[in-house]
Amino acid sequence: MLNEMMVLPEERVVPMDPESLHVCLLKTAVHVSFKKKNGVIRLMRCTQNGSAIPEASKPQAKVAIIDALTGLPVTPKEKDPGLFTVWDLDLGAWRTFKYESLLSVSLNNLENIV
Repeated sequence: MLNEMMVLPEERVVPMDPESLHVCLLKTAVHVSFKKKNGVIRLMRCTQNGSAIPEASKPQAKVAIIDALTGLPVTPKEKDPGLFTVWDLDLGAWRTFKYESLLSVSLNNLENIV
């Protein structure tokens, strides 16, 4: 089972920078393992490739949010480049993980311990 706990190295040996991971996620399914806040190791097969995400679950176009008091557009929060929002292909749901919690990335049976 893909989501079961397993012991993985804690040490980050071969870095894959966030930009490279983002490019991989946009192109194909990627297997990642990371440590959750509660200490559990999570394995996930995920992607950001739109063709693998059901139409009903794709993000909708954002509309401008207007502040009710000032009538001015609200500036959205700056996106954290280390936070990855991905589609979990096994659970069929959106999930997030932080780059610094990442333990391994597997793409086409090639594994990088990050």
